[in-house]
Amino acid sequence: MKFLPSLILLSLSAQALASPYVNHHAAKDQRDVGVYEEVIVDIRLAVDKFNKDIFLAIPDIHDDFDIIIAAIQRGMGRLGPEPPLIPFQARILIIPSLPLKTQIKEALRNVIRKRAIMDTSGLKPQVAQDLRRLKAAAQQLSSLVLTKVPAGFLVLAQRSSLEIMHDIDDAIYAYS
Repeated sequence: MKFLPSLILLSLSAQALASPYVNHHAAKDQRDVGVYEEVIVDIRLAVDKFNKDIFLAIPDIHDDFDIIIAAIQRGMGRLGPEPPLIPFQARILIIPSLPLKTQIKEALRNVIRKRAIMDTSGLKPQVAQDLRRLKAAAQQLSSLVLTKVPAGFLVLAQRSSLEIMHDIDDAIYAYS
């Protein structure tokens, strides 16, 4: 007699675990992190192209700025409707975001190093304007992302954002 109630309980437990409702929420959490990761990768690819072009001293980098700004704007469009991250998701995103920060810093240093070439080419005013546009887009993205970050990660995210803004300001100053 005890076998039948145990079998029913086991059957109900298995159905609950296999229900689409449970799977939907597990997939939803992964999808949210995936959107953030895709935005990070998209911006990283744009910054990487820019960094290679500036390193090779390709003088017309205006298009590269447009590509980065477009990647940022696409990212804002994709992240805007996403719910705020939970701490576990924020922790997962630290790893892919660190190389992006390093790439941005390196690209901006290379822009500063190539200032003489840009000045000789007559592109210094255009680069200064592009850097200001980049800063405005980065500030918008930062403001959006900071609304998605859990409280325990907010200080780290703010510090990272301020460092990037400082690096952009250094490049703007070099071209002013």
